Amino acid sequence: MRIQIALCLLASSVAASGAERPALSILADSARRSCSSNIPLEMYQSIPLPVKTEKGLRYRLMFYPAGADDPRAQQREVNEPTRTAEFADKGGDVACDVRPDYPRRKFKKGVPRFAPIGLLMSEPALKLSFEEYSALEREVYIAVEAAADSFTAGKADAAAAQRFSKGFAVLSEPALQGHYRAMAPDFFAWVDKSLKK
Repeated sequence: MRIQIALCLLASSVAASGAERPALSILADSARRSCSSNIPLEMYQSIPLPVKTEKGLRYRLMFYPAGADDPRAQQREVNEPTRTAEFADKGGDVACDVRPDYPRRKFKKGVPRFAPIGLLMSEPALKLSFEEYSALEREVYIAVEAAADSFTAGKADAAAAQRFSKGFAVLSEPALQGHYRAMAPDFFAWVDKSLKK
C-alpha cells in the first residue's frame, strides 16, 4: 500500500502536460498530508491563497466535502468547509485548524442543516478537457505565486491581479466565493485595488 501511495505522489509531482508542478501546488499537498489526521481523503481542497501574518507570507486553503446524487455526474455540490489549513510560503510550518470568519449560513425551514451550499465547478470549468483543466490549474497556481509577491510587497500590480483573477474565475468553486474572500480578505482587497489602477 505504501508503495502505491509513493508512486501516486511521484506521478502527481508532474502535471498531465508533462510540466513540473508549481511549488505552491506541492506545498499545498504537503500541508494536506501534514493535516491528514484531521482531513479525510475524500475531502476536496480549495485553491491556496496568500495571507500576511506576523510570521510573514503564508497561504491558506479550505477542505470541504462535495458530492452528487448520481456518482457519475460531472458536477458536484459543495458543503461548508470543515477545515482550513495555513502553511508557510517555503514549507514546513503548518497550522491545521485555522478559523477564518466565514460567512454565516442562513438556514431555511425544512432545509437540512448539512445540505449543500452550491456548485463545485463553474460552467467554463465543466467544458474543459482533463488536459485543459490541468494546464489551467497549473497556470492558476503560478498566478497565485506571482500575485503573492506583489501583494506581500504592498505594491499594486494590475497584470498579476488580472492573471490571477482570470484563472480563478474559472477554477474556483462558485459556492465558496464568500469563503475565499473571508479566508484571505487582505489579498482580495489588494486584487480589487490593483484591478482599479
